[in-house]
Amino acid sequence: MQREFLINLLFLIFINLLIKPFYLFGIERSVQNTLSGGDYGLYFALFNLTFLFQIVNDLGIQYYNNQHVAKYRHLLSKYFADMLLLKLGLCLVFFLIVLVAGAAVGYRGFGYGLLALIAVNQMLNSFLQFLRSNISGLGLYRIDSLISVADKLALIVLLGIMLYGPSQGRGFTITRFVLMQTLSWSVAIGFCWLVLRDRIQIRRFRFKPALLVLILKQSYPFALAVFLMSAYNRLDGVMIERMLSDGKYQADIYASAYRLLEASNMIGFLFTGLLLPMFAQLYRDSEGLRQLVNFSFKLIFSVSVALAASVWCYRAEIMEALYHRGNTYSGDILGLLMWSFIATCGGYVFGTLITASGRLGAINKVYAASLALNIVLNILLIPTYKALGAAWAMLITQTAVFGAQLIIATRQAALQWPLSAWLRLPAFAGFSVVVSFLILFNLETGWIVKFFATICAIAFGALLFRLVRLKETLRLLAPAASARRKE
Repeated sequence: MQREFLINLLFLIFINLLIKPFYLFGIERSVQNTLSGGDYGLYFALFNLTFLFQIVNDLGIQYYNNQHVAKYRHLLSKYFADMLLLKLGLCLVFFLIVLVAGAAVGYRGFGYGLLALIAVNQMLNSFLQFLRSNISGLGLYRIDSLISVADKLALIVLLGIMLYGPSQGRGFTITRFVLMQTLSWSVAIGFCWLVLRDRIQIRRFRFKPALLVLILKQSYPFALAVFLMSAYNRLDGVMIERMLSDGKYQADIYASAYRLLEASNMIGFLFTGLLLPMFAQLYRDSEGLRQLVNFSFKLIFSVSVALAASVWCYRAEIMEALYHRGNTYSGDILGLLMWSFIATCGGYVFGTLITASGRLGAINKVYAASLALNIVLNILLIPTYKALGAAWAMLITQTAVFGAQLIIATRQAALQWPLSAWLRLPAFAGFSVVVSFLILFNLETGWIVKFFATICAIAFGALLFRLVRLKETLRLLAPAASARRKE
C-alpha cells in the first residue's frame, strides 16, 4: 500500500507539473496575446459567471460517488445508471440557470451565445469529473491521473496547431478557443468511457428522489463550502466586466495576472491532496496531528513567502515578458494577487484540517461572510481603482478567511502554538522582504537572475530560521506511512 501510494503520488505530481504549466503559459497565454484586446476578458468574466453555479452542476455527486464506489465496488453497475440519470438532470438545470443569470446581468447577442457555449463546456467538465470519480473509486489511480491531464493535452495539440502552425494564429477567435475546449473535454470523456464500459453494465434508468436526498444529507456541507469559496474567488472577474465602461479590457488585464496566481495555486492543490488523508488518519492522535500541522504550515508558508516576495519585486518585468499588453499597472495587480497567495496557502493547511474533521458548519459561515465582504469591497473599490481594486479586495478577503480558518482549526483540533512559532514566522517574513529589496537594488545583473537569486536566498532563510528541517520531515511522515502498512 505504501509503495503504491508513493508511486501514484509522484506520478500525479510529475504529470501535473509537466502538462498544466505548459498549457497555462505556452498555450493559454498565447491565446490571450493573439486575441483582440478585451476578448479574453469577456471570456474570463463569462467563465467566472458559470463557475458560480457549479454547485448545481455537481451537488456533491462527485464527492459522494467517489466514496461510495471505493467502499462498494461490486455495486457500481447497479447504481451507475441511476447516478448517470441524476447527473444529466442536474447538468440541464445548471444550463438553464446560467442562461437565466446571463440574461439577468445584461448579456446579449454574441456575449450571450458565448456564455451558452462556456456553460456547455462546464457541463462536459463536470460530467468528466463524475466519470473520473468512478475510475478512482475502482482503484485505477494511474489511469485517473492520466485522464486528469487528457483535456489539457488535447488542447495543447489542437491550439498549438492553430497558434503555431502555418496560419500563425491568423483568424483565431475566442469562439474557436471555446470550441476547442468543447472538443478536448469530449476527448477526455471518451477515454473515461473506454475505461468504464467493460466494468459496468447499464441496466435500466430510474429516477430515485430518495437517492438525491441521501446525497444531499451526506455531501451538502462540502458542496456548500466549495460553492462559497468559488464565489468569492470568481465574482471579481464578473464584477470588473459588468461595472466598468472598459470592463472587457480591465477583465483582460486582471485575467492575465490571475493566471500566474492560478499556476502558483497548483502547489497548494497538490499539497491539499496529500494532507487530507494524513489529517484524517491522525485526527485522533493530537500530538501527531499538531506536529504535522506545524510542519506543513511552516513548509508552505516558506514557499509562498519566497514566491510572493520574488514576484512582487519583478512584477512589471514578469508581465511585460509574458504579455504583449503587460505594463506596470498589470504588474501591480499581479503583485497584490501574489501577496494574497500567502493567505491562500495557509488556508490549504488549516482549511484542509477543518475539512478532515467533517465539521464544516463554522467555516461555511466564515465563507458566507467572506463572500459578502468581497462583494462590498469590490463595489467600493472597482469603480475607482478598476482591476487593481479587485486585487485589493482579493487580498483583504483571503487574509480574513485565513485568520478565521486559523482560529477555527486551532479550537477544533485543540492545537497549541509555542511562542517561538509566533516570533519565528514574522521574523522570517521580515527577513524575506529585506533580502528581496537588497537583491533588487544592489545586485547588478538582469532581473531574471535576480528573481531566482531572491528565491534561493529566501529558501536559505527558511533553513536559517529552522522552518524546514529534513529530520522533521521524515519523522512526521512516519505516522501516515505506518497507518498505511496496517491497512
